[in-house]
Amino acid sequence: LATWAPYQLRTLFFEGNYPRVLATLALPPIVLLTHRLSDRSRPKMPRVFLLAFSWAWAILAHPQQALIFAIGFMIYIILRLLIDPDIPLNWGAWWLGSVIAGALLVAVWILPAYSRGEIPQVPYLPPEKVTLFSASIGAILPVADINDGQILFGFGVIIMALLAATARPDKSRSAWVFAGVIAIWLSLGPKGVLFNLLPLSSQLLPERFL
Repeated sequence: LATWAPYQLRTLFFEGNYPRVLATLALPPIVLLTHRLSDRSRPKMPRVFLLAFSWAWAILAHPQQALIFAIGFMIYIILRLLIDPDIPLNWGAWWLGSVIAGALLVAVWILPAYSRGEIPQVPYLPPEKVTLFSASIGAILPVADINDGQILFGFGVIIMALLAATARPDKSRSAWVFAGVIAIWLSLGPKGVLFNLLPLSSQLLPERFL
């Protein structure tokens, strides 16, 4: 859903932003391996290595989008550990280790640009863009009239998530829904207050949390 949503297709075909779409393609293996990492009956190291490579792929494609993904997953993992006593506590540590390992794998390419030693003004983001790209309440509400070029899908995603969580109650689904609500809150940007507490918030575009 995240990979082929109208917003992503617009990003790909109209804006020509291939890196962000490539980063989003890393989401399915990240989700799958994150879940399998919580399974105590299987060896962890192969899954940790595969997850690290998946994170390396996302970070190399689009570091800002990868950081937004990592924040979302971290919220999910914390919520899952709080509501599900059957999940081993070291699950979060293994997951975080895979993210760090993935970042280290691509550090030799990413760090020179981020230190501005390779490309001037990378990854500088003008402060006004953060506010400009803050989502509005209208982005998540149903609408009867949509302006040309404006694609609102937040409400549909929320309804689908609630249906999935209530049709067959499950602690994993509940954690996803709660994490999604927090992500929507973060997408409101500085006016939502919580966004200001994020690491490197001045370099993140809030609407991408949707």
